[in-house]
Amino acid sequence: MSKDPKTAREQRRLEDWASETFGFYMMRWVRAKVGRETGPKTDAEGQAIGPLARLGLIGEDGQITTEMLDTSDGGPGPEFERRIGDLVTMLGDREFFYSSELSRADLSIYAALFGMYTNRFPGGQGLLGKYPTLVALCDRVRAATTR
Repeated sequence: MSKDPKTAREQRRLEDWASETFGFYMMRWVRAKVGRETGPKTDAEGQAIGPLARLGLIGEDGQITTEMLDTSDGGPGPEFERRIGDLVTMLGDREFFYSSELSRADLSIYAALFGMYTNRFPGGQGLLGKYPTLVALCDRVRAATTR
């Protein structure tokens, strides 16, 4: 956190915004799927599978399915992309969100984008790739946090 109280407050606001915004879009999509019969409630060995798998959101390989970022069936949709665009605007041409140094705000955004950055959501890397500023931010955060 910044030592400047005003900047620190803005960093916390961005953290909260990222958590609430990205969580909202993903949960809204999951809720839209609730109640649909998308598959068996047990796997091939008769073991119970979790609710996300029953909703068809996690495939047999344990990875999030391609539907996760598909906007044609009520996925995160164009509003989600506009929020990603908001991040680009907030970042501007700075190296990090509030300074030339890594902060918790940058870590929060990285965490929110991580599934797309690492292509955990099939197609996520392609979607994030439309925003090279954010890909570069993720690269910087990853470099600063891994040794």
